[in-house]
Amino acid sequence: MRDYFVRLLNGLCKHPLLSVFFLALLVRLLVAGTVVAFFKGSLFLDDHTYLELVRAHNLKGVQPGDGLFWNSNRGFLEPVAFISKVLGELPLVTHLVPAVAGSVTAVAVTALLKRHTTSAVALGGGSLAAILPSQVLWSSLLLKDSLIWMSLSLTALALAWWSDREAARDFAIGAIAMTGLVGYLSTLRLHTLVVCCIAVAAATGWRRGYWRIQFMAVAATLLLVVPWLAGAGVAGIDILRLGASGLEQ
Repeated sequence: MRDYFVRLLNGLCKHPLLSVFFLALLVRLLVAGTVVAFFKGSLFLDDHTYLELVRAHNLKGVQPGDGLFWNSNRGFLEPVAFISKVLGELPLVTHLVPAVAGSVTAVAVTALLKRHTTSAVALGGGSLAAILPSQVLWSSLLLKDSLIWMSLSLTALALAWWSDREAARDFAIGAIAMTGLVGYLSTLRLHTLVVCCIAVAAATGWRRGYWRIQFMAVAATLLLVVPWLAGAGVAGIDILRLGASGLEQ
């Protein structure tokens, strides 16, 4: 029995990213299946609202009264609506997007750990992220939080990779990846976008090497421009003003 366990662990350690992904996906689909079977696909008002909105969209398109809400959450609602339209109104279909996003988050955690630790430690840390109760629950329901966590974890992973590179080609690839990830986050939640851009700008200030000024310039540009294009003002100043007067807005 012990030998079997050791062989299994060694096999999982050879492919920690895949192992964590499938573990996370299995757990999330089990929870999502329970919600679909016993709670009609939703537990709270938020996930019920998203579910009904996606169904209405696939039947009639975006209605005038829902346009603003849809556009502010399009990074979440459009993938869910697309997969629901392609696969049809089947159980678990609408839950696939958050479940996969939650699984990718666990993989990103594993990959970040793998940069600094052994594969076994990375596998353990990633497995904890895969089965963390709060992560499992919110990633199993039709909520955009799982995509936000996915975007943030992938941004951290991309920034770590980018910071290690000195070649011009790698610098360009990293800048494009960071822009894409931050841009996608802007379609999910504005105040999280602003915090992310501030964190990226602060992190690039610690970098050393030939490309330091260029890294800081790209990060500063993202902080100034992306929140502005998303409607949060230059460097998210409008969000900061709202926060100063109360976060209920």
